[in-house]
Amino acid sequence: MFEGHDTTSASAVWSLYYLAMYPDIQQKVYEELVEVLGESDSINVEQAGKLKYLDMVTKETLRLRPSVSAIIRTLTEDLHLDDLVIPAGTGAQIRIWEMNRDPLYWEEPEKFDPERWTSERTKNMHPFLYVPFSAGPRNCVGTQTSILIPLLTFSLEIYNKGQKFALLEDKIMVGKIVKNFRLEFQTGTHIKCLPDVLPFVFICAFF
Repeated sequence: MFEGHDTTSASAVWSLYYLAMYPDIQQKVYEELVEVLGESDSINVEQAGKLKYLDMVTKETLRLRPSVSAIIRTLTEDLHLDDLVIPAGTGAQIRIWEMNRDPLYWEEPEKFDPERWTSERTKNMHPFLYVPFSAGPRNCVGTQTSILIPLLTFSLEIYNKGQKFALLEDKIMVGKIVKNFRLEFQTGTHIKCLPDVLPFVFICAFF
């Protein structure tokens, strides 16, 4: 099982990659961290909830570089699509990578733009347009981590969904790094991802 470990670390690495590529966005994240944390290097749950811009950066990272490029489900009942009937028992693959780049739903889909996650721009978004952690009964395994909450005296409200836990992990990791280091993108380095090689795994080449 790689859920909750490799997925979160991959998301954090891609966030750092984009912050290094776009110094102006990195600076905004840093300024927000200084405003919320002051001189402290630690980030608690309450403070993480105040890092709104970093939250937008994380969501935009997961849109362009979802930790899982596709998910597979089996239909439990017949699915009617106009005049087409797909029978129960059929396997269906949801291509998250392609969904997140569909120009029908995303303006300039290949552009890294955290501002697309402002409340004003997302208020009319379909709830299943953006599903980096899947959705429904087989949602992110992070949901199970909620059993640790009473032991850690964290707020249950923050953890009521697995993806909120995963986003919190990302924000704390990335936030602590950006608070203490300046990230720079090395000129001449390119990364090419081939999400179609395997249904769930990205093959990335550095050259």
